[in-house]
Amino acid sequence: MTAKSVARTRTQSRETQVPNALSTALNPAGSTQIKRYWVDALGSGFLATFALLLFVYRLGWPDWYVWDEVYHAYTAGQYVAGNSDAFVWGTTPAGPGSMYTWNHPPLGLHLIGFGIRAWGDDPLGWRLPGAIFGAAGVGIAYLMGGVAGPE
Repeated sequence: MTAKSVARTRTQSRETQVPNALSTALNPAGSTQIKRYWVDALGSGFLATFALLLFVYRLGWPDWYVWDEVYHAYTAGQYVAGNSDAFVWGTTPAGPGSMYTWNHPPLGLHLIGFGIRAWGDDPLGWRLPGAIFGAAGVGIAYLMGGVAGPE
């Protein structure tokens, strides 16, 4: 038996699986094989949704700046408010307990700013964009593991 015929036999054995209710539901054309992309899509979607549920639990507490929110959430709120001082390096903020940050490129600040525009300048607006992207990262990591893992 040659290497080509062994590979062909392995491929054929993977394709001939016993049909079940899930394969019939996902493949209404009557194929006996569950398409891998359906399993991957459902798996990554489930994990991302579960991660988002875990991340948003008590997202609004505490209701003050925590850790780097002193920099990032405050500066993003100033971007949204149209304060030009937020764009100038070395500017001192008006209030105590907060500082500007001058990250470049400021993509993260603009994403937090989108959350502030959508949900208000409060803990939900500061933290929800990060929770959404973190949950998406969990789903992407699952998909990358499936691509890199063994068949």
